[in-house]
Amino acid sequence: MRILNSMISGASGRKRIQPTHLENVKVPIPPLSVQKIIVDHWNNIEECIRLNEGEIQRIENEITNQFVSCLGLRISDVSVHPKILFVNWKAFERWSVNYNQARKTAINLALGKYPAVYLGSLLEKVQYGTSGKANRDEAGFPIIRMNNIIDGKLNLSDLKYISLSEREQRILLLNDGDILFNRTNSKELVGKCAVFHEGGDYVFASYLIRMRVNKEKANPDFIAYVINGPIGRRQIDALSRQIIGQANINSQEIRSLRVPLPPLEIQNSIMGFVSIKKSEIADTHNALAVLRQKGKLEIEEMILGLHPIANYSI
Repeated sequence: MRILNSMISGASGRKRIQPTHLENVKVPIPPLSVQKIIVDHWNNIEECIRLNEGEIQRIENEITNQFVSCLGLRISDVSVHPKILFVNWKAFERWSVNYNQARKTAINLALGKYPAVYLGSLLEKVQYGTSGKANRDEAGFPIIRMNNIIDGKLNLSDLKYISLSEREQRILLLNDGDILFNRTNSKELVGKCAVFHEGGDYVFASYLIRMRVNKEKANPDFIAYVINGPIGRRQIDALSRQIIGQANINSQEIRSLRVPLPPLEIQNSIMGFVSIKKSEIADTHNALAVLRQKGKLEIEEMILGLHPIANYSI
């Protein structure tokens, strides 16, 4: 890859490698019998990776099913919407096929163990972030953007910074437990959220909405998990509007989301189970990263003949 990257030419929009340059790249070619051993080892590594990825998905499914089950609810089996949809005229709330499809497959919260309430009734603050210009010079406060929300968690490995007045600092600084909600993105990413539990002072960008939950009524992590899971996802799919490839949802629509609300101690118990299972997923992800790196190095060494082939095993 280093050799190929050194051959790339062209403008930023269109990169290319000339065929003659590619043909002149020298590659190590061991005997065919050794090539077969290398490929078999590669396939064994890939199979181990698939098994680990399958285990991660199994735990994710277990969390989702247990979470919904604890609330006395059931996930609809509908995964692909039919091409034809019949809806009574009196049931129309919005002139949209996607909206009405999502409404028909939404989880019926009335069948659960606990009352369903509007999210807005649990919120002390709903606020848009700053649209000020950020920098990479680490001048000012680190600013959390929509690409920092990954799989329901904050990933702060890629940060920009912004300088703010004292008034802006008072308005925008995040508190522990604040939920950051992605209000615009592609259809599958709009509505994704994460809870802020970081040490230090951070602010947030305009494509995010900060929601502050009344902690006497609800656990912020529980609310975020409802929103990120099938209960919230299907409501967001119904409410979000798509314009030129981007979907969006506004603060009033966010307030209208309905969430099942068990007593606070039950919310905490459910999130205790989720936390344990998420730790198992994190451990599996770490093992997967080690396996990928180890496998990559082993294949390289085998191709280059740096060590005897017989020394390798998974």
